[in-house]
Amino acid sequence: MANFPSSLAFASLLQNAPRGQSETSVLSRDVTYKIKQDGYLGRFRIIDFSAERLAGEIATHSFLGDYFNPSVTLVPVPRSSPLVKPDALWPSLRICQAILAQGLGANIVPFIDRTYAVQK
Repeated sequence: MANFPSSLAFASLLQNAPRGQSETSVLSRDVTYKIKQDGYLGRFRIIDFSAERLAGEIATHSFLGDYFNPSVTLVPVPRSSPLVKPDALWPSLRICQAILAQGLGANIVPFIDRTYAVQK
C-alpha cells in the first residue's frame, strides 16, 4: 500500500470574498455563483474562460506549472451534498474538464465520493 503524503501543496487562481462590500468583492461573489451554476459572465462561459486564463497565466507565474501540466491527475472535490441524479451539475468536475481541455492535466480521477451531506 502506498504511503500518503504528509502535506499537500495547492494553488488558487481565483479568490472569493463572500462578505466584502467593494466592487471587487461583489464581482468575486458573482463569479463564484456563476462557477457554481456553470453559467456565463457576459458572453463567456465562466468555467471555460477561467481555464483559458489559467493556461495563459502559467507563462507569467511559472509556479502554476507545478500544479497544472500534462502529467498531473485532476481530482474534483464533491459538492456539499451527494449527487442524486447522474446528470446533476458537479462544478469541480466541470472545472477539471475545462482544465484538461486546455492541456493542463493528464486525466481526471473522481475518486472522492460524497455519501452524506456536510455543512457548506
